[in-house]
This record gives sequence, structure tokens and C-alpha cells, in this order.
Amino acid sequence: MKCEIKEKNDLDNSTKTTRCFKNIQKFITISAENPRCFECFRSDVSIREEQDRHLNSYYYMIHPFSKFRLWYEIWLIFLYTSVLTTKPVDAGFFFK
Repeated sequence: MKCEIKEKNDLDNSTKTTRCFKNIQKFITISAENPRCFECFRSDVSIREEQDRHLNSYYYMIHPFSKFRLWYEIWLIFLYTSVLTTKPVDAGFFFK
């Protein structure tokens, strides 16, 4: 039986624009580095199939288990924490 898992393409011979586009695609599609990824996808093959499905059908959407989403959530935690600490101080000490 032949293996149906496709190998990743080498980007050595491509243009800078193509490499940039591929890197953006890798950033917004599903990633095994996301800790919540293995809650829904149990194997590397299922992650790869979901990655192919996402890139073929929904290439314009950010996947919930992508690297971008992980960093977005970290940024929001930092932003909310800073707002929740500075606004009360601002209202309490600098209110005119």
C-alpha cells in the first residue's frame, strides 16, 4: 500500500514573494506547536490532513490552532492586564 502523505515542497528555488506567501500561510494554518492542537487532532497525519483542507478550502481564514492565534492570545493577555491595572490607577489618582 502506497503512503498518501505528501512531502512538503522545498522553497529553495522559489522567489522571495512566493517564500513570503508560504511563510504567511504556515503562520495562519494549523500548527502542532499550539498546545490545544492535540486535544482535537490525535496524530500528525490528522494534523496534516487538516492543514491541507484548510489551505485548499479556507486559505483566507486564520485557523484557531495556528501560531498566529497563539501569539494573538498572548498579546491580548498582555493588553488586558495592562489596561486593567492602569485604568483604575488613572481613575483613582489622576481624576480631575
